[in-house]
Amino acid sequence: MIQPTRPPDESHIIRASLGTYAQYARAAVLPLLWLGLYGLARLAKNPHGPELLAYLFVIVAPIYLGIFVHIRISRVGWDQHQLWRRGLLGKRTIDRANIEGIAFRSVSPALSLQSFEKLVVYGPGKHILMALWGAFWSNDDLRALAIAICPLPPDTSSRPVSQREFNREFPTGGSFIARHPNLAGIVGALIIVALICLGIVATEH
Repeated sequence: MIQPTRPPDESHIIRASLGTYAQYARAAVLPLLWLGLYGLARLAKNPHGPELLAYLFVIVAPIYLGIFVHIRISRVGWDQHQLWRRGLLGKRTIDRANIEGIAFRSVSPALSLQSFEKLVVYGPGKHILMALWGAFWSNDDLRALAIAICPLPPDTSSRPVSQREFNREFPTGGSFIARHPNLAGIVGALIIVALICLGIVATEH
């Protein structure tokens, strides 16, 4: 007797949201908007203003282009057996059997004016298996994901913590940049400033 073909395991996919990131970027940029406009106005008065502005665009544009591409291609999917994420750096797959829980945290780095919403998927010993930043994913999608894959009913309320408290609660896993955003931001800012200084030197001679 011919047995009917079993349907494949149902899978689900959520996509990163450009609208969610636009709301985050607007909130992050507003405190520095007037300072940035003042700096651009002063730069435009420089005899080499057009060249410097073009050089600044060449530095900044790839950063935002990378963010845009990341948002367009990022996907998180799951089925009965696995959870996976695809982005600029490739695909990461996690066996659902290794997931012990889901946590929502609102992380405030030192000296930061803004907190960062995160969904953390963790395994034994609170090891971070996957972390999704709320700037890229809508709240509804993150909560739907948590309810679907958490072994126990998840607490979807976001608890505010400092970056130090977050690192103590989840001592391993995650990227270096996510665990040390201030240091990564300082290094990134110094690199951009160094490139701008090189551009000024090049245009002045």
